[in-house]
Amino acid sequence: MSIRALNLVMSTLLVLGFASTAAAQPAASTPTYELSAGYQFLHVPDQNFPFGAAVEGIRHFGPFGLVGEVGWSFDSDDELAVDLSTYDVHIAAGPRWTGFRAGRAWPYVQVLVGAEVARTSAHVDIDAVDPDLHLDLHIHDTQTAFMIQ
Repeated sequence: MSIRALNLVMSTLLVLGFASTAAAQPAASTPTYELSAGYQFLHVPDQNFPFGAAVEGIRHFGPFGLVGEVGWSFDSDDELAVDLSTYDVHIAAGPRWTGFRAGRAWPYVQVLVGAEVARTSAHVDIDAVDPDLHLDLHIHDTQTAFMIQ
């Protein structure tokens, strides 16, 4: 047997001799707090908001917890001489149940109740249609509504 082969055999035996099977790792403990953020697509009757974001904070008490959420969505439309922008902001809170023992992914169920505020801004510029007529008009409307999610 060559020196090179002997070194390979000895190295392999040493590695296998000192290797041991991994003991089962203890299950991850339940976190006390969670913070998450994500993209949201909002649909309300007759309007889609293609861009939005939401942030949630959760305080766990075992599998049950309390959730607080803040979200923001935006939509704009530009037709002829009208620039229309709508912002939607919501704030909500509620209970949450999380299946921590389900494995690597933790399914959850939550119900959030809160308020939603939609602010619509319209800017009309008639100069874009008829240069002889000048009208520059700004209109704002704000609506608040109950929400359940």
